[in-house]
Amino acid sequence: MRRLNRSKFSPWVMACACLIVLDASAQLVERGQSAYQIYASPSATKTEHYAATILQDYVARISGCTLPIVQILGDQKKLIYVGFQDVPPSLLGDLDPAAFGEEEYIIQQTGPALLIAGGQPRGTLYGVIGLLRDHFGCRWYTRDVVKVPQSGTLRLEGLPDRQAPAFAYREPWYREAYDTDFAVLNRINPSGVPLPEDRGGSFIMYPFVHTFNMLVPVDTYFAGHPEYFSLVKGKRLGLHNGSQLCLTNPDVLRIATDTVLRWIAEHPEADVFSIDQNDGYGACECPNCAAIDEAEGSRSGTILNFVNQIAGVVAKQHPNVRLQTLAYAYSEVPPKTIRPRPNVTIRMCHYEYCQAHAIGQCEEHRPFVERLEGWSKITDSITIWDYYTNFRHYLIPYPNLASVIAHPRFYAERNCIGLFAQGNNVRTQGGGEFSALRAWVFAQLMWNPWQDGRALIDEFVENVYGPAAPFIAIYLQEAETAVQAKDQRFSIFASLDQMTYLTPEFLTRADALFQEAEAAAQQDPALLKRVELAHLPIHYARLQFYAVGGTAYLSKEAAPPVLAAFKRILAEHQIKQFGEQQGEEAIAELIANVERGPSFVTDWWIIGPFDNTDRAGFDTVYPPETEFDTAKTYPGLGTEPLAWRRYTPGRTAYIDLLPLMTSSESGVAYAGRTFEVEQDTDLKVALGSNDGVKLWLNGALLLSSKASRTARPGDDVVTLPLKQGSNTVLLKIDQIGGGWGFYFSAEP
Repeated sequence: MRRLNRSKFSPWVMACACLIVLDASAQLVERGQSAYQIYASPSATKTEHYAATILQDYVARISGCTLPIVQILGDQKKLIYVGFQDVPPSLLGDLDPAAFGEEEYIIQQTGPALLIAGGQPRGTLYGVIGLLRDHFGCRWYTRDVVKVPQSGTLRLEGLPDRQAPAFAYREPWYREAYDTDFAVLNRINPSGVPLPEDRGGSFIMYPFVHTFNMLVPVDTYFAGHPEYFSLVKGKRLGLHNGSQLCLTNPDVLRIATDTVLRWIAEHPEADVFSIDQNDGYGACECPNCAAIDEAEGSRSGTILNFVNQIAGVVAKQHPNVRLQTLAYAYSEVPPKTIRPRPNVTIRMCHYEYCQAHAIGQCEEHRPFVERLEGWSKITDSITIWDYYTNFRHYLIPYPNLASVIAHPRFYAERNCIGLFAQGNNVRTQGGGEFSALRAWVFAQLMWNPWQDGRALIDEFVENVYGPAAPFIAIYLQEAETAVQAKDQRFSIFASLDQMTYLTPEFLTRADALFQEAEAAAQQDPALLKRVELAHLPIHYARLQFYAVGGTAYLSKEAAPPVLAAFKRILAEHQIKQFGEQQGEEAIAELIANVERGPSFVTDWWIIGPFDNTDRAGFDTVYPPETEFDTAKTYPGLGTEPLAWRRYTPGRTAYIDLLPLMTSSESGVAYAGRTFEVEQDTDLKVALGSNDGVKLWLNGALLLSSKASRTARPGDDVVTLPLKQGSNTVLLKIDQIGGGWGFYFSAEP
């Protein structure tokens, strides 16, 4: 990543109207009339010519006056120069155009002439946008909501205004941010959906992330050369088994180097090339890799050693090309002695930390802060990959605006040079929980993180939601208040039972606020549609809880109208995704579960944990499998004998085993109960387990699923042939990390 030419920000001029008074010589338009012309040199770039048209367009929208664009210099004194080309020395002064960073710009005036110019490729364009935004009060809040103040008189003050973005790479990962006009006018440079070259282009990464399998493809090499891939617990693993590369294998280094050189030849447009570990874990444990990692005190040792060797070859052949690599999951800790080469950027990930509180607000972030400080001591080229959504539930209320506000400044103050904010990028049209708000606020703070983030949120809400804004502002405040307690903690993969702030009372109150907001928007169909979209996460949460037995959230009688509104809003906004792996099938499943209104069984006896080392406990026969006697005790993982306990239901029908167990990392637990029937009958049962599950009916094994998954109702369906009288059902649920529990619904 190219280094950024940093400079201090000029004061940010915020005004409700664009009448900004200075002396008459700074007056561009008066009462809808102007003698000014816009000069764009014939040698200007396509982006600079586009910048000139943007300036002409918005000055006309604001004032009603269309300034001519000229490409021939005469004796006209009142010119607005767009770009450094052909600028007279008197206007240029002591400026050195070559000293400007790629996105840095200046707006300055000498006599009647005005200069808006900057570095290549986007500096001049961003200068025009800066003029419109900071001096004339224009805003581009969403794809549909644009603020263009109306005034027949335009005057400038606060010049010269020289700015550069805090981050060279700025990408909020929300579908709304990938709209071309939104991205350009809010000055972000996304790599995920690059902008056209005539609009300034983007900061391009190639490939985007997790590239080990592209460097040395499993499908090509694993069959003949398993030694190219990571050795884990004595076995060489392919990609689908969570593999990485064997980074000390010389053939792997040779193949990967050749691949990177080919990428560079094929993609001259790229700013940086990614050499990134695959997603997941599975780092190589072979003796050579293990020796480096042990000496360096981190798995980042082998990765950086590998990347540095490729970077050395690249530097000789392509001295201006940069490479980057992840500090992610198992490689987050910096190495003790290995240092990134000058042409290597570290892309550090703020992964799986507390989402209820921002960095600095709770101790859980401390390891990340210490690791970032460690990387900062050995390199000045760090970009950040941060996470701002629930990947299981893009639509769920997710009160983390404190992080949205605080983190860009935190990273900028530590001289990080890029920020990728991974949010709820709902495909096609967007529509994740307040995704448009987050996209806009991030765009502003990625340019200048020293702005007042709270004021930005308030500004967005006021201008996007109009008369409905007071109710939405109250909701946002109450949502943040709900997660401020120190004991609140939820992750980027939080399940419903982990989001304890989503109480029935909170969602009932939120629903009432949004009903008031919708009432306030009734006279404006476009506004009403935006408010209904903001209401969608409340509908979604209530329906999700209802679908898993949370009748306190939504009664059977109230469910149909809520579901109808939910389906209508989804259709109107073409929303086809609930989460990272939750597409249209998940939508259909939720709707079907709500319509069916499944009957859950929550009356269980529980016992555990029993040993599950190396997951052997799943197939080990423990005493409960041979007898269901709630009066008996058995030896288990703890020092005390295990006794059967009655399960106390929670907010939903999810049987949460974690609070009942002495171990949360591994183990097996049993749940048992009896069913009394007056005659032989078949009982259709739907199960969802976290993780594996076995089911016995009257001692006969009917289901065995050694799964590794998050519990979802209906993952397994089995029919129980109940006999007249008493029938015993026994479940065995194993735990390999994360959540631990199950759903059980039954229908005759």
